[in-house]
Amino acid sequence: MFSLGMAMPFFNNVFPLASWERYIFYFFTFSRSFITQLAGLIALFFLFRLIAVFVYSKKFWNKKKKNNLSLEEVKKLAKEKGQKMPFFTIFIPARNEAAVIKKTIFKISQLDYPQEKMEIVVITDEKERLNKKPGEKTTQEIVEETKIILKKEKPNLLFWHLEVPDNFSGEINGLNLEGSVPSTKGRALNYALSKFDYSDFSAFFDTDDHPDKNCLLAVARENLNNPKETLFQLPVFQCRNFWAISTFSKIAALGQSFTHEVFLPWVLGWLPFLGGTNLFIKTDMLIRAGGFSFKSITEDLELGIRLYLKEKAWPKFLSFPSSEQTPATISAYFRQRKRWALGQLNVIQELKLMSKNNPNDKRIKILFWKLLFYGPAEWLIYFSITLVSSFVLLSRLIKSIFVLINLHNLSFNLFASQLAREIMTTVFSLIAIPLTIISLFFLYRYRNYLAEKISVKKIPHILFMIFESLFVIPFILFIYPLPFVLALFNYGKTAKKKEVVWIKTPRTAEI
Repeated sequence: MFSLGMAMPFFNNVFPLASWERYIFYFFTFSRSFITQLAGLIALFFLFRLIAVFVYSKKFWNKKKKNNLSLEEVKKLAKEKGQKMPFFTIFIPARNEAAVIKKTIFKISQLDYPQEKMEIVVITDEKERLNKKPGEKTTQEIVEETKIILKKEKPNLLFWHLEVPDNFSGEINGLNLEGSVPSTKGRALNYALSKFDYSDFSAFFDTDDHPDKNCLLAVARENLNNPKETLFQLPVFQCRNFWAISTFSKIAALGQSFTHEVFLPWVLGWLPFLGGTNLFIKTDMLIRAGGFSFKSITEDLELGIRLYLKEKAWPKFLSFPSSEQTPATISAYFRQRKRWALGQLNVIQELKLMSKNNPNDKRIKILFWKLLFYGPAEWLIYFSITLVSSFVLLSRLIKSIFVLINLHNLSFNLFASQLAREIMTTVFSLIAIPLTIISLFFLYRYRNYLAEKISVKKIPHILFMIFESLFVIPFILFIYPLPFVLALFNYGKTAKKKEVVWIKTPRTAEI
């Protein structure tokens, strides 16, 4: 088969190239082959792993068991076991969340569970009220308005609104200090746990969370069947604001949803990973462990490690997903993912120090190496593969353009077929991924978790998304792991400079 690489000598004799042009042409022609083959072998390994993980995860999504779940069934089970149905305190930390908090409160109040066996606690931050801008409504005001409405609709449901004092120290049962204390999510949760430490289970949801209506029943059933099950992590599909975000964010949202559906059960098989939302913890165990770290960027991951080391608790996966929003722009995505990466690197560093202080505890060493692999190591591998993929696609475009520019000096018949093949291959590579995988599979698969359902009115939106994807897809996989890699390379510098604060990802307003 004729190729541009083989024809390079003839190509150069017909019309002499400058040395820099020749080097560029050789580079894109020959280096691409070797790099592609190497990346292909590595990618093939991860493809087989993906297939294995996909098969493994299917057993956790038992639709029959999920559909048969009902309040009557759980009540009957509790009676058979001679136990009471567990009481849930649902915590919703909310800072600068006026755009979404009202709808979330109503959604959680509609969970299928006896009202006398649950209560909702919304935790706001005094700093938001103190720094209120003229004419804007604070989260506190929205919560109080919602509280009045909810009291009329569900008079038996316990609903509480706590405001974390500006000077609260941060620990469970902590003190009010003289000066202002930096706000963190862990600090807010510890303040609430100090006052609500009596429930059987503490449930945690982000402010934009819309959980499955049967999530409390699912946790109750598992705990009644096996009282030793005290820690539950349920999946989160971050795609609800799909129609209101950029094309990059759309692809990232669907990818995250797929990750939680397929990879989360597998990850929980070998790591005590906690996601921080759609999370259920036995309250007395959480209090004994000291609650949340108020100095950690990723207080959820840190807590999962600590609960395992101190309480021997391991999170159990239950297939009752909640829906959330995803960052609406690429910059917001970068900030969020980079924060997650820095948090994981901090936990890895802490485990390294713990291992030195406890050399005989093999659990710490094992966790260290697991987090190191399922973190920095995989970030670098994925980034390398996606970098090569982007390079290959870019090289095809450059070669096609390069030939097209010089085509007037050659016989059209000689290079027309090659040029057509290069261009068609490039176009196919660009269009196949968004059209088949995103539009036809992922979008359909997670359609029930979108704020607005797919309809005829959405067809122009979908077509425009596909058109935009033609330009985004070649580099989307490269950008996807980029914030994690940047966090890794900048870790030492960033960790010293930045103070841990409660960083809020901007939300998309919901009616």
